[in-house]
Amino acid sequence: LNIAPFGCINGHGSILPKYRGAAPIQWAVINGETETGVTAMFMDKGIDTGDILKISKTQIGENETAEELFERLSVITAELLTQTLRDVEQGKITPIKQNEEEATYAPIINKEMALIDFSKSAKDVFNAVRGFNSWPVAYCMLDEKRLKVFACKVEGNSNLPCGTVKNRKKMAVVCGDGKCIELTEI
Repeated sequence: LNIAPFGCINGHGSILPKYRGAAPIQWAVINGETETGVTAMFMDKGIDTGDILKISKTQIGENETAEELFERLSVITAELLTQTLRDVEQGKITPIKQNEEEATYAPIINKEMALIDFSKSAKDVFNAVRGFNSWPVAYCMLDEKRLKVFACKVEGNSNLPCGTVKNRKKMAVVCGDGKCIELTEI
């Protein structure tokens, strides 16, 4: 970390100190955030704890998947880091310490996390499907078969117990809040 004359700089896929860690983009989508961004920061010994240099914010689309957001943020990161490097070299940036009281952590994603929990609200299931797209891909079980769910939408209500397939033709499943999720791409 001390070898670079101007310090080591990283582009992190969140508005720090929120979502430090390995999977900030996925967790932002899973948690239903409407805004995220990229933080240009000095690297230090901690996990995404270095001083902030610049931030570029962007809205998360209502139906945007983590994969789509990754693509958009990669372009934003390239632009932000290009400007940040110029400004650091010219001494135009004053680093800002992160507020530790606002820090949250975005742990690494694993396949087991992608199992859909239909006891949650339909909106939570919808966000999880978006957040686990394209890896590891949300899934559920039907007749002892694993169904990978790439897309879904909130569709209708039901008095049936959560997890019940209300309509097999539309693949509509009842969620914990009584609303249904239609599995539109499996």
